[in-house]
Amino acid sequence: MLEREIPKRRLSSRSASNWTTPRLRQLFQHFQTVEEKLGAWLEKDSEEQQQQAKETLQQMHSFQVDQNLSLVKALVPDLSLSGRDVPSLVLENLVPFFDAGFLLKSRGGQKPNLEQFFFRGVVFPLPKEGIAYSRPLPQPGPSLIKSMAAGKWLTQSGFSFLQVDSDAEAFLLQPLPRVYFVLISSIAGPWRQDHLRQAQRLINNAFDGYQETKEEPLK
Repeated sequence: MLEREIPKRRLSSRSASNWTTPRLRQLFQHFQTVEEKLGAWLEKDSEEQQQQAKETLQQMHSFQVDQNLSLVKALVPDLSLSGRDVPSLVLENLVPFFDAGFLLKSRGGQKPNLEQFFFRGVVFPLPKEGIAYSRPLPQPGPSLIKSMAAGKWLTQSGFSFLQVDSDAEAFLLQPLPRVYFVLISSIAGPWRQDHLRQAQRLINNAFDGYQETKEEPLK
């Protein structure tokens, strides 16, 4: 079980259609100058949309990475519950511990789709069908972690509008053959590898016992 409740903000599914990729790009373009430019950008939105965007930006501004991942005992404490989307639960419970994170899933030999991501403490819904990810992905399996410069991965993946530290790294983890997580961390070098090993252990444990052919965790 988790030592403490994991705080995070998830944009409601009711308003998910408001957060198309172009709109997200606009949101992040205003991230650095929220006080100066937000008003003009939001003036045509509904009052509810304006409030949501303001709260989202405020949360991203105040976000600080939690380095105490070792205190988390499990990302998904009870896998026996039916109807749970295990990959999404895993991603959402990693929110406080990384600058950004992405969930990709593939089915039946198809190329993976990007289905969900978070940035600076906020989980952003994507279209129900996901976004096709055209670039080839390494196959590190559950025992290895692949890494590259975060800025390079974000640019290649169409998310260059997400601004991260220049020395941040993107880490690819693959607990199941059809499930991928990309986690971005700017934690200082001496602690970064241990932080990723903790994340790998927790992610692999969350999928422990599932077989490759079992669809249940891949809803």
